[in-house]
Amino acid sequence: MNFGTLFPRLSVTAVLVVSLTACGQTGSNYRPIVDGPMGYTYEKDLGDCKALAEQRRLFNDETKMAALAGAAIGGVLGAVENDDGKNAAGNAVAGALAGGAIGAGGGALNAHGERKQIVMNCMRGRGHRVVG
Repeated sequence: MNFGTLFPRLSVTAVLVVSLTACGQTGSNYRPIVDGPMGYTYEKDLGDCKALAEQRRLFNDETKMAALAGAAIGGVLGAVENDDGKNAAGNAVAGALAGGAIGAGGGALNAHGERKQIVMNCMRGRGHRVVG
């Protein structure tokens, strides 16, 4: 791995993580497609289910563990893939930062999917025929 090209990738990953953080309601804003009426009961139930889904934080314990694991793996790979033998510590830090950002982003994306699933399950539990 050439860490000279790592920093552009790291900045893209950081933008992804910051974007996910800014969209804290992501996943809980999902509006399921239902086979049936979408009147007052649908809207009330959807509001309640969205509130329930928001309880699943994007940066939860699983996301933190994914960030730590990514940082550890990235740090080791950065130190091992040291081409010039002179900057192992710098490469390890760069690898840890990149790995941590990627791990955190992946964990947040997973939580986003869980929020969507919570909304779908909740709406089904309230008697709506959710098809997607």
